Amino acid sequence: MPRVHFNIFSTSLSRALIVALSTLTVPALANTDADAAMAKVKQDTGVDVKKIFGTQCGLCHGDFGMTLGGRGGGPKLAGTRLDHAGVKQRIHDGKSGMMPSFKKMLKPEEIEALAVYIKSLPASN
Repeated sequence: MPRVHFNIFSTSLSRALIVALSTLTVPALANTDADAAMAKVKQDTGVDVKKIFGTQCGLCHGDFGMTLGGRGGGPKLAGTRLDHAGVKQRIHDGKSGMMPSFKKMLKPEEIEALAVYIKSLPASN
């Protein structure tokens, strides 16, 4: 019996190790683009989108919008088909059954800065 538990543990451990290693490579590349976009938006608007995204968006939208969803399963934001106005509206109003509205949590200038950031993410990653 102990051998069975060890095999289950080692399989789980192997899977966890593979997942951990994959998160070290793909997001590291994505972060370069995200960091550059965030720095530009902060310079242009004075809004710290990294902090806002990390606290309000990251749970569902993963690695600063560059990769497919986070724990909440939201879509990758880089390369969104929504135009700037559509991104602002989605942040402001949400999407029924999919995404909450942030109109009570974020100021208009923060929503604008997030929309600028999201639209500046390169679609190729």
